[in-house]
Amino acid sequence: MEKERWVSNEYLTGSRTPPPGTLIPCPIKDTGNASPRFIRSSLYTLPTSADIIKESKLITGLIIQPLANDPDNAKLPLVDNGASGPIRCKRCKAYMNPFNSFTGGGANFVCIFCGISNEVPNTYFQYCDASGQRMDAADRSELSKGSYEQTVTKDYMRHQREGDPPAIVLVLDISVRSYNVGLEGFISSHIADLLERLPRDEDTEECPLEIGLVVYDTQAYYFNLSTPLPLIYVITDSADPYLPEPAGSLVPVSQAMTSIKGVLDRFPVLFPQRRNGGCLGVGVRAGLSMLNEMRRVGKLLVFQAEIPELSGPGQLKRRTDNFFKPQSSFYDKLSADCQRAGVSVDLFLLPSAYTDVFTLGQLCHATGGQLHYHYNFSASKPASYSRLLTDLQDSLSTPLGFDAVMRVRTSPGISADQYQGAVRLSGSEVQLAGVDANKTVAVVLRYDDKLKEGSLVYVQVALLYTNLRGERRLRLHNLALCTSSHYEDVSVAN
Repeated sequence: MEKERWVSNEYLTGSRTPPPGTLIPCPIKDTGNASPRFIRSSLYTLPTSADIIKESKLITGLIIQPLANDPDNAKLPLVDNGASGPIRCKRCKAYMNPFNSFTGGGANFVCIFCGISNEVPNTYFQYCDASGQRMDAADRSELSKGSYEQTVTKDYMRHQREGDPPAIVLVLDISVRSYNVGLEGFISSHIADLLERLPRDEDTEECPLEIGLVVYDTQAYYFNLSTPLPLIYVITDSADPYLPEPAGSLVPVSQAMTSIKGVLDRFPVLFPQRRNGGCLGVGVRAGLSMLNEMRRVGKLLVFQAEIPELSGPGQLKRRTDNFFKPQSSFYDKLSADCQRAGVSVDLFLLPSAYTDVFTLGQLCHATGGQLHYHYNFSASKPASYSRLLTDLQDSLSTPLGFDAVMRVRTSPGISADQYQGAVRLSGSEVQLAGVDANKTVAVVLRYDDKLKEGSLVYVQVALLYTNLRGERRLRLHNLALCTSSHYEDVSVAN
């Protein structure tokens, strides 16, 4: 019934009615509220008190997908306020949104989240009409759209130099098992196709990302990929691998297609004798060190063929109990280092026996990455070959944001209480080293006070991230929800 209702109708986000269900194809038009593809509330009419929530057993929360693929809003409007940067409240730091009101003929705006009056900068001033609305409201995305993007100033930069594109580093285990299952030949055969699938800039149709390569066993090996015959640097310090010569370690995608394949094809000559097992901690630290030396944010694509049993950083043991408890804090600390540097980790495990996924998975969970488990992988088996290829294609083709920080602000009466997802919390901020179109964060809302009957509850989700071109961007999603003290008015989202 609901599907028939929406199949030929357009959902207007400002209508203050519950949106169509998540599985119902329906065109959505942003008319001042964020699209439910970006932020969806469990209730679209909130009870005025926590007592109703308690009695009804309902949950008040939000499902946030800040970079979701939205076919109706494929490219959000970009707001550029020049050197002054984003317009925000001086007290609570909330950003400009369609729900703020203007006073003094347009000289001040009242923050909807804390109620304080803020002076409008001279460069942003505009007169108001008889109803108190700015005369240019319809022409400004931040005053008329529920979702928009905003350019920011250098104060919002964190790790990378402005304009330097993010990077992707392949981190390969070169153990005996890795060689026997054909991992190197597999990557060599498909590297050009895989890199061709990387996301492209919407304006230039080129991929601005840069690519690097690190391999490891008990020590790390870096490569200068910019020379006709790539140079190799052997780093014996497993506790603190460093990049001796940063130049040439990261190259454009077009150059990486041939240079990485050339290096992989020479592995039998470069590494004639292999060790049993790879020291995963060395490999991840080496990849992280490369990006830190180059002052880049990005992603590590890490391949590990078996449990890292070799003596060294991150050594693990095979165990027979306590499978759901990390046996070491090493990988949690390493993931925190990656997250602070704006580096996410996608881990591809290719074991033939027990591998302690629970411990190793910490690398991905806290950095916004993905763990891919390919038990008993062999490049000679069509099924496992195809599955790994599909996972790699998905990992590289999904649009990405890097070094992200997300904050949820709410109007008085409610607040963000709990966060669920592959995130790391820092006070009231959600840290996301990597965020893609599928990344979702669930937020449970708490009642701090009774809400006024018939009032609106406001939510603002602010995501600060680095795009493919290395530009710092602010993505904002604004949502207004109705309230009621009557059970029958409480509307549950599908």
